[in-house]
Parts: sequence; structure tokens; C-alpha cells
Amino acid sequence: MAKKKEKRPAFWQRTYSPKGQKGQGTKVTSPEDFGKTREEIEEEKQQKAKVTKHARIVSILIIIILVTAFFGRWVFAVMNNYYRTFFEVSADVPQALESVKGLDLTEDEQSQLLPLQEDWDYFTQSHLRDELEMTASDGTKLHAYLYKGTEDKTVVVLQQFGQDGTADFLPGSVLGGEDGCSILLLDARATGDSSGDYFSYGYLEQQDLADWLSYMDSVFGKQEYLIWGTGAGANTALFADEDGLLPDNVAGIVAESPYGSLDKLARENIMSWFTLTPFPFVNAIEFRLSISHAGFTQKDTNLSGVLSNTPQDIPVLFLTSSGDQYIQEEFTSEVYQGFSGEKALVEGTGSHGTVFREKEDDILDWIQEKTGF
Repeated sequence: MAKKKEKRPAFWQRTYSPKGQKGQGTKVTSPEDFGKTREEIEEEKQQKAKVTKHARIVSILIIIILVTAFFGRWVFAVMNNYYRTFFEVSADVPQALESVKGLDLTEDEQSQLLPLQEDWDYFTQSHLRDELEMTASDGTKLHAYLYKGTEDKTVVVLQQFGQDGTADFLPGSVLGGEDGCSILLLDARATGDSSGDYFSYGYLEQQDLADWLSYMDSVFGKQEYLIWGTGAGANTALFADEDGLLPDNVAGIVAESPYGSLDKLARENIMSWFTLTPFPFVNAIEFRLSISHAGFTQKDTNLSGVLSNTPQDIPVLFLTSSGDQYIQEEFTSEVYQGFSGEKALVEGTGSHGTVFREKEDDILDWIQEKTGF
């Protein structure tokens, strides 16, 4: 059998020995490599590898920049939305509060509150409601609703964030009675029919409260006041008390669910409320506030920063509930512990806003004993 003839490789695939270098030929694998030494080919390969590596790095950097830009725009959009909602009190507040856990009551709690609700509805329907307007110290136009009683005693109601003077005040029918004290329900700045560009969770509103008391005395004669605040409203009353803005005709304060730090409250609840992480969203909102023209910073809203060791003259009743998932009991307990004036604490077991129904007798007994209301 004849031996098969081996096919000769093409000329560019052969091994050649450069002149003067016998036996050290370089295999040329492509026409471009023909006539090049091993060192030249290796150097070109290294150069190509460097270019490829640099191209990969540039591609990765571009991807990182695009992702960062997209993420940054998303964070900014979300942050700006919540900033407008919770500090500029935009029209999105009701929708935002729907996501906040702890504001919904159980069916049993709603049933237990029903008699109080019916009494308050009857009170509001059977009493004339006046609308008041006045100008705060900084020029902001403020609005309130007044159910005028026959006595020179007025309960001043400071609602929680997201509620204005039209919101229910269930203890009002008990405190107002048939011919009892007046009930003054305030629209906080930037809320309801009050003007103002920002809501500051008590920091700016404390002066508004002092202005309202001065206005009431000037229009209706000197009154005796019981201040009842819930959430941010409670913080407003305590800010004013600690800063010495309340006159001596304030007989007492009922502080329902105050909290020492807005920052801490937001960080501990933002995930369960809005499925957002504290970082970077809370940080971004706080930075946005710091560069705004609001006139206050996040640090200014922290009530714990103004609680002092100097006893205050006005007695304060703190209200909280172990089942409160909106402003948890530990937040109010922290404020209670830090307050150095005359104080008492009444604790319920239900959801947010149910402590009066559960502990009505204890609360009314304290109010009667300490304030005479």
C-alpha cells in the first residue's frame, strides 16, 4: 500500500528562522505575523491583552456609573416625594398614611369606641362651631375651630400629623359636657386651612400654640387652659412647656403618644411602613431638609434634645398603649423618663388612640384633681 503523501502547510504556517538565529524559528500562524520574531508577536499579544483588560474595566465603570445614576435618580425621586409629603404636607398625606401600620383599629376596638364616637358626633351636631383665624408671630395665617362653652375654661386640641381641626376628638364630649368648657381644635401650620410651607413636628408649632393662647385671652378674656396633644401635637405642647412659652393660666397638659426623636421613630418604622431602608432614604430626607428654607433641621424636631433637668410648673399626664404600633410605647416612655416636672403615666393595652376609652376614669380623675376641668 502506497504511503499517503503528507500535505505541506501553507507558507504562512511554516516555521522560519530569522537570519543569524538557526534552529530558533518562530511559527507564523497568520499572514500578519509573517516575518515577525517571537518577541514581537508576544509583545503584540500583551498589548492586545492590555487593551482588552482596559476595555473591560471601562465597560464595568460605565455600567457602575449608569446603575449609580439610575439608583441615585430613583432615591432622589422617592426621597423628594416623602420630603414633600411629611414636611411640606402635600396632597399625598392621606395616601401615605394608608401605608402606615398602627393606625387601623381592630373590629373590637372600633366597637368599643363607638359610644364615644356617637357622643362626639352628637356634641358637634348640637353645638355651634365658630371658625377663628389669627396671624402667628412669624406672619403665618393660622386657622382653628371653636365650640364655645359657658365657662372660662378651654381645652386646646393639637392633633397628630395628618389630621386637622375637623378630626374627631372623642374626649371632647365628656370634657365639653352640656354647658362645660370650650373646645378649641387647631389646624397646625401647613395643615387644614392654616397656611405655612412646612410642618415641623412641634418645633415651629410651639410658638403658634403660645400665639393662640394669647389670641384667645385677648378676644374672649383670660381663660384657663388644658392642652391635649397627640403624637406631634403632644410634642408641640411639650416643646412649648420646656421652652417656657406657656403662660401661667395653662392648668395642665395631656400628652398622648409623644416621642423623643423623629429621626429614631422614622428609622425604626420606615421598613414596615413603606418597605424602605433607613439608609439612604432617611439620610437623604434629612439632608434635603438641611439645605431647604424650612427654618429648622431634623435635629430641631427631636424633643429629647430640649428635655432638661429643670422642673416645669405645669403638670403633665402622659398616655401610651402597649399595643400601639404607630408610636410604640418605648418612645413615649423615653419622653416620660426624661421629663423632670410633675407628671403621671397612664398605660393602656390597645392600639394607637384607644387609651382614653380603656382608661377613661383614671384620665378624668387626674384631670379633675390637677386642673379642675
